[in-house]
Amino acid sequence: ACISSTLLGHLLLPGHSNQLAWDRSALRDIVGFGKWVFLSSILGFMVINGDRLLLSGMIDAQTMGLYTIAFLLISAVQAVMTIMSMNLVFPALSEVSRDRPHDMATTANKFQRFSDLFLLTTCGLIIPAGNSIVGLLYDSRYQGAGSMLSLLALGTIGWRYQVIDQCYLAMGKPQLATVINMLRLLVLYVGVPLGFHYHELIGAVSAIVASQFAGWPAAIYFKHRYRLTNLKTDVFAFVPLSIGLLLGFAFNFAAPSKQALRHLWE
Repeated sequence: ACISSTLLGHLLLPGHSNQLAWDRSALRDIVGFGKWVFLSSILGFMVINGDRLLLSGMIDAQTMGLYTIAFLLISAVQAVMTIMSMNLVFPALSEVSRDRPHDMATTANKFQRFSDLFLLTTCGLIIPAGNSIVGLLYDSRYQGAGSMLSLLALGTIGWRYQVIDQCYLAMGKPQLATVINMLRLLVLYVGVPLGFHYHELIGAVSAIVASQFAGWPAAIYFKHRYRLTNLKTDVFAFVPLSIGLLLGFAFNFAAPSKQALRHLWE
């Protein structure tokens, strides 16, 4: 489909006819920027999938199934963050960086507050309500996934600085994103085996949680370096997190009978 539309666009559309050409400046830009994006993408893939790659060799199939359930539930939140970052935040920040660089701090902090409203409220709700959520969706055989879900929700708070990750790319500094992914990779692939050795599953999952925050020091440094820090935005983050926690505790208190709700679905 892509080849057909490209060929038809060249052959049928009116206007200037595009020709193959060699642009050295474009080549330098693509290689200079693209090599870091390429490396960062490989590291990012290893980070995103590393938890299951590591745990699958450490725990039995039943426990792995419970972890997979928790992962699939929290991945819905992470997917929304990824889509928002790639389709909304990055294009907007790129345009601002090109055309109005003096507005970069204002725009980045606006997106950060919007991101915090969704991410921190959702994670705040799931942290205390993990067991109740799993209990409503699955029967008693899968209840062990609830505590894992709560821990993974705590780790997903580390995704808060995805907005800053997009700033690296928008401002032409993809090497910083590569460094962040290297830090996450190091904490994950060293921490999970160590955590499992000393505290078994809880230690391994705690290392997974810690890896999500491994890039925060670099992100905070970057914000200060390029004057993107806004104290009001950072203080505001506690508001949606607190609301989410309250909603989570309220959900635990007010949730209907798990068995009764499942019977309604059946």
